[in-house]
Amino acid sequence: IAIGHFSLNSTGTNGHAGTIAIGYNALTACTSGSANTAVGYGSMDALTTGSNNTGLGDRSLSGTDDGANNTAVGAFAMESGNCGDNNTAVGYNSLRLCTGGNNTGFGEGTMQDLVEGTDNVAIGKAAFGGALDATADASVGNVFIGKDAGGGAWVTAVSNYNIGIGY
Repeated sequence: IAIGHFSLNSTGTNGHAGTIAIGYNALTACTSGSANTAVGYGSMDALTTGSNNTGLGDRSLSGTDDGANNTAVGAFAMESGNCGDNNTAVGYNSLRLCTGGNNTGFGEGTMQDLVEGTDNVAIGKAAFGGALDATADASVGNVFIGKDAGGGAWVTAVSNYNIGIGY
């Protein structure tokens, strides 16, 4: 199903079982992915071969070309990175630059600067968010719960297997 200007534009004669694109440029580059749902302006506009992804919101999952099993709900959720697999982002800007896999973010701006990190969980506005540098963005196995949890000076180095709860 395709509704909107340029939605599912690159499909040609390719079959896309279970694929739904609603919105301008939604899934416009998809050539062989299946079971994807994109709703919103530019949602999953770069996805070519990924499957089992859900993007709901303006530019959700728009930088990903081959990710699988990702869920992005909210404007700019998983927007800029070519995210890996098995990520969940709920909230405006959640996991915005993500290229890693198995990350879960609930709340506005959760892990918005995390790039290569994997197996992280952030719940709460801006939890594990903020200006991570080129090394901190590869952090692994962290859990941060609460507004701004996981912020502070430590984000300038890789931080693995930490738990932070609170404001």
